[in-house]
Amino acid sequence: MILEQLDDLTRSIQFSLENEKPDLRLGASDCMSACVCPSLIDYLLNETENISACTGSTPKVTDLLKHRAVDIGLSSDSIEDVPHFQALHFLTERFLFVLPRSLTKQRNISCNQDLVAAVESLPYLRFGKETFDFVQSERIYRSLHFIDQRRIEVDTNFTMMELVARGKGWTILPPLSLWMVNRKLEAVDFLPLSIEATRRYFVVYQEQAFTVLANKILKKTRKIFEKEIFPEMKKVRPELLQFIELE
Repeated sequence: MILEQLDDLTRSIQFSLENEKPDLRLGASDCMSACVCPSLIDYLLNETENISACTGSTPKVTDLLKHRAVDIGLSSDSIEDVPHFQALHFLTERFLFVLPRSLTKQRNISCNQDLVAAVESLPYLRFGKETFDFVQSERIYRSLHFIDQRRIEVDTNFTMMELVARGKGWTILPPLSLWMVNRKLEAVDFLPLSIEATRRYFVVYQEQAFTVLANKILKKTRKIFEKEIFPEMKKVRPELLQFIELE
């Protein structure tokens, strides 16, 4: 009896979402919030009745999804270890070495050994352990056998890019993290890694009632990259485009 009532409730919610504008609680990682959310929310104003959006680190967005505090999330965690979550993959980007341009102008860096030598006197900038990118970037750092050096831990892309631009350190970031602070791109250079290391982005949701809206968000997000972000990136630093793949 209870199961039948739940099925009826699910069908009722689905019918409502398909025939009326739903309320939506959207969660987005810092990077997606900066790159996509203004245009995405503009689009969702016509697809929803009421909308709320929150931004935070990927672990925060994941936690909100797990506790049903948001309905749909844009983040780099597919939550594949938890049953019933759906993850729609839309973008993959490669991690890069990010260095002060003042440094690359002084040195010819053509291999890992050149890189290690070039940054040996500069601090390594990284995010804290509470971020989703920490494990990936730390794995890259260790695999390339950098000698332990001074580390500076920060919690925003803005601070990290500002410090690199000032010549105060170097870091490991994917392209969209650089693009968040694109006003600083003229003062930095980036080099591909010698190993494969990527970050993937997903539209993540749990309730089947939000399937239709999640797919609309997926399509719109792709269009935002194709029509807005990529053309602008091509004007500013076209080299970045080779390290991003839209699915």
